[in-house]
Amino acid sequence: MQLSRKTFFSLTALLFGVTASGVNAQQKEAVKIPPTGKLESSAARVMDFSSLPDVAPEGTKVRTNPFRPTIPMSLYNRLKTTPPANSAGSGKTALGGINPLAATKIKLYEGLNQAQSADSGGTWSPSDCNGAVSPTYYVEVTNAAVGVFTRGGTNKSIKPLSVFFGYTTQPLFDPHIKYDSVWGRWIVTATAFPEDADHMALCIAVSTTSNPLGSYYQYRLNVAFHSNDFWDYQKIGLTQDAVLFNANVFNGNNFSGASLFSVAKALLYNGYGFSVPIWQGLGATLTLPVVQDQSAVAYLIYPNMGSRTIGTYALYNASHAYDAFVLNGPNVDVGITLNYPPTNARQPGTADVIDTLDGRFAGNTVQVGNVIYGSHCIALGSFPAINVIGIDVAANTKILQKYLFANAISDDFNSQVAVNAAGDIAVAWSSTNWSNWSATVGYPAIYINGKLAGGVFASKSKSLFNSSVPYSGFRWGDYTSLDVDPVDGKTFWGVNQYAKPDGSWGTKFYNLGVN
Repeated sequence: MQLSRKTFFSLTALLFGVTASGVNAQQKEAVKIPPTGKLESSAARVMDFSSLPDVAPEGTKVRTNPFRPTIPMSLYNRLKTTPPANSAGSGKTALGGINPLAATKIKLYEGLNQAQSADSGGTWSPSDCNGAVSPTYYVEVTNAAVGVFTRGGTNKSIKPLSVFFGYTTQPLFDPHIKYDSVWGRWIVTATAFPEDADHMALCIAVSTTSNPLGSYYQYRLNVAFHSNDFWDYQKIGLTQDAVLFNANVFNGNNFSGASLFSVAKALLYNGYGFSVPIWQGLGATLTLPVVQDQSAVAYLIYPNMGSRTIGTYALYNASHAYDAFVLNGPNVDVGITLNYPPTNARQPGTADVIDTLDGRFAGNTVQVGNVIYGSHCIALGSFPAINVIGIDVAANTKILQKYLFANAISDDFNSQVAVNAAGDIAVAWSSTNWSNWSATVGYPAIYINGKLAGGVFASKSKSLFNSSVPYSGFRWGDYTSLDVDPVDGKTFWGVNQYAKPDGSWGTKFYNLGVN
């Protein structure tokens, strides 16, 4: 497949004061941000999933994907090891009470594992697991495979990413997936390591029907917009009429801001070519929403770590190509200090720790009207803990803030939030307990909490699954996912990883209800 991409650059971002640091805290009114270029693609090719081989050809060896913080690594390491002065005071207190989450509604299934995710002669670490659910299937993507399961947990197929995208020049990483329940389409993306200083591929696949085992439109875009650009931590977002794409962009080891573009579903879902504007130099680790209504505005947020604020942008007319525009909104005060997690997650009986990342939103946010819900890992006293946030972006006010954690001495990280049509909220994350020497408690576990609309979060979080061994790979991964079931519009489906006895990673996907 030959796809063209033309990009034009200007100094407009600098002239209009757009920097990687995002919104000026003193700004009182939104400022329109001009695009910095455009991205063009010819029509997609069509690929039949069922005809693909199950094993990738030998090629470039798959490698570990290193974590890239948006601040200098020396500063990042210092912040991770220095306990901050935190607005939460000394931190967590003992938890008690009965968990109102419905244990009888929780179902757990075995997902992809590291051995099954082999591609081009090797396997990946970390998993970067991500998943999505349809009325018939659950599809999981990892470094570096696509796995299709029935909703009852039966595996139907596993394909290496290189086979799925028909790309073997460089290893693919940071996969992401969404199911559009309105249109009945699967959207899958992954990024490849650079081919050279001026070429780095972003692969996009869109199913032609609701069947993930059927055919897909395949696009391949060059996202090296400047020499030595590196497109990292990419995500997919959805509005009623458009699919959003973004990433953190590095030039060498220097963070140069987040990039954003959007494409009309009518084009992507029919395999047409497109020409769209791209915005660059936006706030660090800009998070894309899944918009759950017909809003013409998509709100994008990012944490201003070290401050009390969340940065905001508003994307208007996302499906209208060059009629789309981005407003740089004011910061929203969330009432607590968003400090970097002060330590890596500790495990009992070993010095091995797990990276809790740098406070970024690890998953998508959820947009309901003007309200955005998100969750991320920040410092709570001397512990990494989950911070759940709800903000009314239009009114620039916080409507929800809640710390979640497994127990008073746990390290908690890698979270995702979901909200159903009734307004119920579910949050899932990973947790370790370094001082508890019981393998059923202290090793990496999948935890959940939630609340009904108008209610409160459970006073005690609940474990879905506990690893029986510690994890020695350090990198736990950049992604997880939690989605609303498109069948009943009420229950939630998610995926997260655990440590396998052989030292590799495995994953579990699950569904649960909140009552």
